[in-house]
Amino acid sequence: MRFIEAYGEWNAGRLTQAEAGLILGLCERSFRRYLSRYEVDGLAGLIDQRLDAVSNRRAPVDEVMALTNCTVLIIMAFFRHLRTFRKTCHENRIGNAL
Repeated sequence: MRFIEAYGEWNAGRLTQAEAGLILGLCERSFRRYLSRYEVDGLAGLIDQRLDAVSNRRAPVDEVMALTNCTVLIIMAFFRHLRTFRKTCHENRIGNAL
């Protein structure tokens, strides 16, 4: 809604593109880009098209699952080792006290 108000004020000549952009938190060039998209596609042109795009850096699902399973196994092994280490330390303290 804010864009339409700024567009109306700019279209009426009460604001410059730089002032309208400043109201919207944009630079003048970004406001001009919004203007051209709005004039071609209407409000639908203002929707960010990147939201529907799939990232080129996206990892395959099977690769992510393999890394997740590997990470879980490493964490489990770490805590198993920590448990035996603590048990050994505790036994040594009790043995030294006797």
